[in-house]
Amino acid sequence: MLEDFALLQEIYSIVDGGIQEHYDQMSFEICVGDGYIETFLSLWKDGHELPHSNNNSNDALIYGLVQKLHRQANLRNEPWLSLIITRQPGAAVGVEYVR
Repeated sequence: MLEDFALLQEIYSIVDGGIQEHYDQMSFEICVGDGYIETFLSLWKDGHELPHSNNNSNDALIYGLVQKLHRQANLRNEPWLSLIITRQPGAAVGVEYVR
């Protein structure tokens, strides 16, 4: 589980570092498919969702980290289909696994 935490920290750092706008809240959803991932980034500022969230993250690096995280969960018999990483003002980064 400590390795999962390190992978999640790295994924968050890559995503956050690639965001071009200033934001108050963020949600980054990652859906895992057979040999691919789909990602969805949503940003909010002052309570309003930003219509076009620009992100210059390294998708290939995120893909590798997510595949490793997904593989580890499957080995522990804790499979998931997607995960959502969130950050809200005054709160720690949150992670939700969707099974």
